[in-house]
Amino acid sequence: MQSALSSWQTLVRFTFNGSAGSVVSPRSNPFLARLLVLSKAYVLRLPPFSLAIKSNPDPYVLRLLASLGTGFDCASSGEITNVLSLGVVPSQIIFANPCKATSFIRHAAKTNVEMMTFDNSDELYKIARSFPAAKLIIRIHTDDTKALCRLNLKFGASLVAVPSLLAKAKELDLNVIGVSFHVGSGCFDSSAFTDAIRRSRTAFDMGKDAGYEFSMLDIGGGFEDTTFDATAFTISSAINTYFPDRKETGLRIIAEPGRYFVSKAFSLATNVIARRTPTSAENEVEEQGDPDAPSVRRMFIPPPEEPMLTLP
Repeated sequence: MQSALSSWQTLVRFTFNGSAGSVVSPRSNPFLARLLVLSKAYVLRLPPFSLAIKSNPDPYVLRLLASLGTGFDCASSGEITNVLSLGVVPSQIIFANPCKATSFIRHAAKTNVEMMTFDNSDELYKIARSFPAAKLIIRIHTDDTKALCRLNLKFGASLVAVPSLLAKAKELDLNVIGVSFHVGSGCFDSSAFTDAIRRSRTAFDMGKDAGYEFSMLDIGGGFEDTTFDATAFTISSAINTYFPDRKETGLRIIAEPGRYFVSKAFSLATNVIARRTPTSAENEVEEQGDPDAPSVRRMFIPPPEEPMLTLP
């Protein structure tokens, strides 16, 4: 943790003090500004992170974070290949897709990317056939009703289903090493992390009952600018409450921010080649109605001058 913090502090000094006569400010580079914010999070004891590649696979972003020794959350074999080409070691990659194609699982085995998530029994059978040595992380369902993008509508096993899934994994002789969750992309309520970490503690206890000793907790993403400091403190408090023995057990905790970094890091430029403007023959007619109701604007186009052909 200390070495990681030193790396971030070095980056911050380089970025905001300038180098070779160039000064970069948070206002001119939002992406690097977020790195400064995240460097503060280390002081707040927010877990180290793995960038969610799907949020923005721009080479600039990947190279910068790879040079800092950060991890990566990949969702496809293509993303894994892209990250490995930057010199990232396989142990720094988590294949965070609970529903993978069999070919993707075989590719992970070939490239030695061992950590991957699951949330259903079909996935367990596929992994047992294609990569039985994988290190599995069960993704649990959490409350994401206060997020911009509700990922739990698609992914995550309910706590009711966790015992049977772990029993199936044990039956297939698979190695489950931990728990992951995601409170939804763009979560604006920090308390969602408290509830999710509490559920994770329950899943850890279920794992012990199934014969596993979990060593990984992945708290996903969902971070927002306006609530970042509060979220960092909330997560730190919840981890202290539900995992007070994490140092003794050697528990590894990671996060997966994605859109938090890149949503404001770039501007999209496009070339306008044509535009359509109203002609004199087109008249706008505003529908009259309830003055309190929203107005409706319609386009009225006069009929053609030639009469319509009438069939005999």
